[in-house]
Amino acid sequence: MGGPLMGAVLDHYAHVMQTALLADDRPEQRAFYESLGLGNTQNLGLNAFYRANMQTDS
Repeated sequence: MGGPLMGAVLDHYAHVMQTALLADDRPEQRAFYESLGLGNTQNLGLNAFYRANMQTDS
């Protein structure tokens, strides 16, 4: 169900030069995103790093 919608979003923003996506490491997740033309940085000999602060000032 998400494939056609995600594909439409990627098509709409095809002019954007870079798209970054963080997802869990399940094989079905990787297969899904690769089917949309996204590549895994590990295939390029790269790693992606991030820092997240999940605290809120409520």
